Amino acid sequence: MKAQDLFAPIGVQDLAARPPLKLVYVAEAARMADARDDEQLAAVVGADAGCVAQNVYLHNRTSAGLASVVRGLVDRRRLAPALGLAREQRTAPAQTVGYPAEHA
Repeated sequence: MKAQDLFAPIGVQDLAARPPLKLVYVAEAARMADARDDEQLAAVVGADAGCVAQNVYLHNRTSAGLASVVRGLVDRRRLAPALGLAREQRTAPAQTVGYPAEHA
C-alpha cells in the first residue's frame, strides 16, 4: 500500500478517471529462470497475469456485480519506482475494477 496517488502511471488510457480500485500485477523475474530471454519472460508474465485477471473478472461479474478491464498500457518507468519495486520485479498489465457504467 502506498500513501501517494498512483492512478496516472498505472494506466495511461482514459477509461475512467478515478475507479474504486486498480490492481497491479508484479512478477518476480528471478523465479522464472526457465525463461531464456526477455521475450519469453514477457510471455510468461503476461500469461500468468492473464490467468489472475480472468479470475478477478469471473469473481467481479458473478459474485460482486462489478466490472473490470485489463489495462496493458501501463507507464512502467514511472510505476516501478513509485511502488518501490526491485530490479528483478516486473510489472504486468494492470486491472481496473469498478461499477458497471449503468450503475455509475
